[in-house]
Amino acid sequence: MNTSNKSATKIHILGGGPAGLATAYYAKKSGLDFHIYEGNNNAGGNCRTIKIGDFRIDTGAHRIHNKIPEITEEFINLLSSELLLVHAPSQIFLNGKFYEFPLQMGNLLSTLDLHKVIRIIWENLLWQPKRNASSFSSFATQTFGHTLANLFLLNYSKKLWGITTNNLSKDVAGGRLKGLTLKNFLREMIIGKKAATEHIDGSFYYPKWGIGSAMDALIEYIGKENISTNKLITGINCSDTHVSEFELNNTEIIQTNYIVNTLPLTLTAKLLNPVPCEEIIESANAIKYRNLVLGIIGLSRPKFTSNASIYFPDEEVPFTRIYEPKNRSNSMAPKDQTSLVVECPCFDNDSIWSMDDTQIRKAIEPHLKKLPFYHSSELNLFKSFKIPYAYPVLEQNKIKHAELLNNYFENFSNMSMIGRSALFRYTHIHDHMIEAKELVGTFVND
Repeated sequence: MNTSNKSATKIHILGGGPAGLATAYYAKKSGLDFHIYEGNNNAGGNCRTIKIGDFRIDTGAHRIHNKIPEITEEFINLLSSELLLVHAPSQIFLNGKFYEFPLQMGNLLSTLDLHKVIRIIWENLLWQPKRNASSFSSFATQTFGHTLANLFLLNYSKKLWGITTNNLSKDVAGGRLKGLTLKNFLREMIIGKKAATEHIDGSFYYPKWGIGSAMDALIEYIGKENISTNKLITGINCSDTHVSEFELNNTEIIQTNYIVNTLPLTLTAKLLNPVPCEEIIESANAIKYRNLVLGIIGLSRPKFTSNASIYFPDEEVPFTRIYEPKNRSNSMAPKDQTSLVVECPCFDNDSIWSMDDTQIRKAIEPHLKKLPFYHSSELNLFKSFKIPYAYPVLEQNKIKHAELLNNYFENFSNMSMIGRSALFRYTHIHDHMIEAKELVGTFVND
């Protein structure tokens, strides 16, 4: 950056989602000058909790994973007794049967037909050289065997990401599947379920009043006076690789010395003025994000199941997962009622993205009725909520375009990209926090 004193520079943060709030949080802790510009009327991005009737609903099944102890400690300090440690199981529903998730050998033995169980064991015991797996399909089949991968992983992943798993990067798995091995199946049989599930996210932290209260705690520390909402970024003016100013709502111009940018990678490329070279625009047009349509259901019963989530690999089912907020915190619904959130991933041109509440309910409810404990007579509320840019689609043959864009923006002298959408990476709250801490550290230490 071309300033003599980086720590004295005002940081303009574009976007008030988790990454933007994390940046502002550490900037405030470090005594730096900053301001957030958020296009919506509330900060929090896709990590908000909304109130619908008597229900509190998160805009996505967010949790605080205890992956980085120092980040967990930050939220413990921010939320105190209102941060709950939750132990909630999950299940997979396939062909009319429920399977425990994380997968457990005892459950598979009692639920699958025996010849499939034998094939799963044989495929995991059979030694075969591991090739470099670049696609999710090859990663899943090499790691877990064809039978297990085809039953539970490949169809589900194709539904979630909207592309064939042969062209899906293995990076979408993150660290969540690393424990699905024969070793852990056998551990579960010998020393119990708890030992076999410690590696997977069966335990997590969750705020009493929903994930939005974690963002609210960040906002309270940051100070609302340091956040401007309803300020849509409509242009970023630059000279070569230096940003001089940005535009809000097509009218207001803000001069800047430094930007921390959390906007989607593709959107940033299209906001630049002057327009970048054709190669950059082509790359921005080549990569895509997955949207989410949430079907929000209120039920006149105290509990639906005890699961954190239920997953649906079946290709005929239009949703990938349902979750019950009350199983994260009892404060998410009245004592005698509960709610469900049904996740339907889609692209902009998929029909469900343009449907209204009535149409969305009509699309998903016939499949919910196949669950043995779902009774439409108990339904007392149905609403939908739509989330654009929910996930970057890590398409194997298009990752080069994301890399080209990332390399292009890395050359900017006074703009840093941070967050899931801006970096085009499948990351989580703890990732945003540690990335923000490290980024702000470069201001303090320079």
